Amino acid sequence: MKKIAIFIGVLISQVSCFHQQAQDDKAINQIITETKREMEDLFGARVSSRGGACLHGIRRLSLGFYFERNLSLEEARAVIVKCSDVFLKNINSNPLIRPYLVTYPFTENEISLSFSIFVPKQRPGLITSFGCCLGKIDYCIREAPNEFRRYEETVIMHKETFDEARRIVEHE
Repeated sequence: MKKIAIFIGVLISQVSCFHQQAQDDKAINQIITETKREMEDLFGARVSSRGGACLHGIRRLSLGFYFERNLSLEEARAVIVKCSDVFLKNINSNPLIRPYLVTYPFTENEISLSFSIFVPKQRPGLITSFGCCLGKIDYCIREAPNEFRRYEETVIMHKETFDEARRIVEHE
C-alpha cells in the first residue's frame, strides 16, 4: 500500500510539472510570435532561433534573427535597441508568463538577441552579425585575408553596453 501511495505521489508531481511546462511554453510561443511579427513589419528581420534558461522558472529568453541585406553600425544599433524594447514589452506585459519569471520586470540583462546577415558574396568590412547578452552588445565584421591569415575571419569590430547604445539611438 505504501508503494502505491508513493507511486501516486510521484505521478501527481510529474503531471503538475508537465502542466507548468505546457503553460510557460504556451506563453513563450505567444511572446515569440508577437515579437516576430513586429520585427518583420519594422525591419524585415526573420526569426532563425529561440531559446532560454527555464529550469526552476524562466531566467532568460533568447531570440535570433537574420537579415538578407547589409546594415550599417547605426542601423544595427537602432535594430537591436528597438528589438529589445519590443521583446521586453511583450514579455513583461504577458500575464500568462509572469508567474514563471524569476525576475520581474525582465530587463536587457535577462534577454539575449542575435542577428545574422546573409548576403551573397558579402564584402569584407561589412557587419556580418551583432547581438546582445547580459546588457552588452557586440558588432562583428568579416576581415579579408592578409599576410598573417589565409582566410577571411569574423572579428568583433565594436562593443558597447546596452545603455550606451540606447543613449546614442535616442540622440540620433
